[in-house]
Amino acid sequence: MKSPRALAVAAALALAPLTLGTLACQQSQPDAEANAREQPLGRALVVAPLADAHPWSMALLTAAAHRDDPDDSELEASLGRRTGAAGRPAPDPILRAPERATLEALLASHEAAHARPEGLRPVYLDEGESWRLLFVEDADAVEVGPGQGLLRLVDTPAGLRLRLRLAKEPGAALRALTEARVGDRVALVDGDVVLMLPTIHEAITSGELELPPFPSGAPTPGADPDAASRARFESLR
Repeated sequence: MKSPRALAVAAALALAPLTLGTLACQQSQPDAEANAREQPLGRALVVAPLADAHPWSMALLTAAAHRDDPDDSELEASLGRRTGAAGRPAPDPILRAPERATLEALLASHEAAHARPEGLRPVYLDEGESWRLLFVEDADAVEVGPGQGLLRLVDTPAGLRLRLRLAKEPGAALRALTEARVGDRVALVDGDVVLMLPTIHEAITSGELELPPFPSGAPTPGADPDAASRARFESLR
């Protein structure tokens, strides 16, 4: 028969691997949770001012509003108004259709007759049940390359939100852009798709942007905002 001391040593050796394994699991759990909520930006994004009153895009809007089939419900073309700097009204050109392809066809038709100026770039905003055609000015755009930002999923009183903290250089460029564009709108763009479209009320000095769950800012009927924020996080990491 083994002595009490031998039994105690054997028991300790038997338990040791389980104890060490449990500690390793406990230590890796916070790391896994952090990785699930914080990742470097993996895509190239652009922050660019909107060309709300550019003569070329306004001419496109006018042509669309006076097209041969104005009763066609597939395309909305109108000049709205929004609040700009110091509360003054500012133009809000609206080109909207249920399908993005309708807007692409409209743009191609106009470009065939009127060359689009260099630096004026078309982008598309997904509004859930419709798409909108907008234009940005590339000359004043801030480029954010892969690795030049940190994506974070953050719990807020309004639910889960995705935040993008820019590196020093693009963060400084964003500050300069927004200082010069108070009252204007800027678009955060991935390729030619708008991720967010805020109006600048004051300079963004923190270098951080909070992306709404839905690009247009308005919730998509029946969609889960938290799930939408997670999906945007995964698509940009």
